[in-house]
Amino acid sequence: VVELETGRWSSYWLDAREPAALWIPPGLALGFCAVEPSLVWYKLDQPRHPATERVVAWDDPSLSIDWPLQGPPVLSERDRRGGTLQEVCAELRDFLRRSEEDRS
Repeated sequence: VVELETGRWSSYWLDAREPAALWIPPGLALGFCAVEPSLVWYKLDQPRHPATERVVAWDDPSLSIDWPLQGPPVLSERDRRGGTLQEVCAELRDFLRRSEEDRS
């Protein structure tokens, strides 16, 4: 879980043998690393809005996340195209600015 404004991150270990949920509030980014075959479910508190979705690169050097990898990561095409946290935040600020201008 990454705080977009500061780049600070926290990690949480979830295990199917001890089911739990993790709530990610707005303004935070979520990434996960499955260390065994897994099924991950997302529940959203509002409708999905693809226009505002962005992907932060899993290996962004500014974050220095210590992923528990056991070999090369398996990434989706979308995740392979992730930008740095700085790039993603700039894109979101631009999107919000344009949205405000459109409402004026």
